[in-house]
Amino acid sequence: MSFQQRYPRFRDGFLEDEKLCPENRALFNEYFDWQERKLKSINDLRELDEACYKTLCHYVSMFKNVVKWFKYRPLKEITKAEIKRVYEDLEDGKILNYHGKPFEDRASYYSKVFKGKLFKMIGKYEHAEEILEFSRPGKNRGNVRFFTKEDFDKMSLVAMKLSHKLLLQLCWDIGENIMTILQLQKKDCRRIVDENTKEPEYMVVLPKDKIKRSRTARSELTNYPETVELLDLHFNQGKRKFIPDPNGKHFRMLYDENKVRRKIRGEWKVFPFEEDDYLFGFGQKQAEQVFRRVVEITGVKCQPNGGRPTLKDLRSSMACHLLREGWSVDEVKGRMGHKPSSKVIDKYITYLALNKHKPKQRMYESDLKRYQEELEESRNRERRNEAWIENQKRDVSELKDLMQIYIAKLKQVENMRSSMGENTGLQTNTPVLLDEAMAIPA
Repeated sequence: MSFQQRYPRFRDGFLEDEKLCPENRALFNEYFDWQERKLKSINDLRELDEACYKTLCHYVSMFKNVVKWFKYRPLKEITKAEIKRVYEDLEDGKILNYHGKPFEDRASYYSKVFKGKLFKMIGKYEHAEEILEFSRPGKNRGNVRFFTKEDFDKMSLVAMKLSHKLLLQLCWDIGENIMTILQLQKKDCRRIVDENTKEPEYMVVLPKDKIKRSRTARSELTNYPETVELLDLHFNQGKRKFIPDPNGKHFRMLYDENKVRRKIRGEWKVFPFEEDDYLFGFGQKQAEQVFRRVVEITGVKCQPNGGRPTLKDLRSSMACHLLREGWSVDEVKGRMGHKPSSKVIDKYITYLALNKHKPKQRMYESDLKRYQEELEESRNRERRNEAWIENQKRDVSELKDLMQIYIAKLKQVENMRSSMGENTGLQTNTPVLLDEAMAIPA
């Protein structure tokens, strides 16, 4: 279900909650109207898009927690002491989330709720600003979590399905978040040939409606041949679709014509990918389950603190790997969709893209240099083997020559013994000068 479909139901369910007092209901109605107008205006939209609805759903989720923290009292009546109590409980980890753990993303509540428009509307902004003056949420503030390329290769190896391998590879190669990767369609992946290496690659288009608003719409070239191979296999394999059929052997939970979710009988069939088909037939929850299983099997840990990797860490790990491979900071920023550091050239970068092949060519040259060193070492090893074989051949040849001399000496001695026996008419046992017979030139 899209966020556009989810938001009205999510918002109305919150506003119609019996625990919500009339004062708060009117307050949130006013706030959502303001927020919708704001999102249209700042993003220059005539109608709200999917990203706007996602933002609105996030606000509904936060407000459900906020009214619960203040015990469903009218927010206009809360005191400075109550705001301080909620803030301190959040900082001390006494307020728990749905999973029974302390809230990690406290910064969103501090900036978007306590220091945001909502508290300005109820006249509590000054209290919140004074209480949150020195707040610095987040135990890993400023730190980067990442794992190595070798660790990623382990995870990719244990992923069972082709679609799961492709998902991980695209997250690592393209460097976008999981929601963007899951929204990619076949038309967003164009197969081309690199003019420098003459090798196939894909140009992955990242349009504005599929990425975060803070990032730049762009097209990225795949860096790794594994990505090309997996995309080729995925498209050649075709896309499985569930076709409702009363006589089908399989079942799936689907919405019927009355928008009621129930079990539908049908069959799975394979069709060629159309341009508008999505690459993946599953959502974020299944992707997170796949990644969690892969991490459990491989035992990979994030550096530097040994935390458990998440899908978000694929992006930072990719960036660290590229920096280690010699990419410049601006090139990595461009790869990740961030603007270059210079504000003067921001508007030009939108039209004049960074040289996408240049950093990739550098990776290619790095790999080529490594292969050349390995080839040179192999050649040196082969030369040593050939020299050893030649020495052995020379030694064998010398031995053959010595053996021939030895055999000739033996024949000469035998002939001498035979001639001496014929002259005397007797069988002689005259000793032979064996030293002379056995003398072999050194």
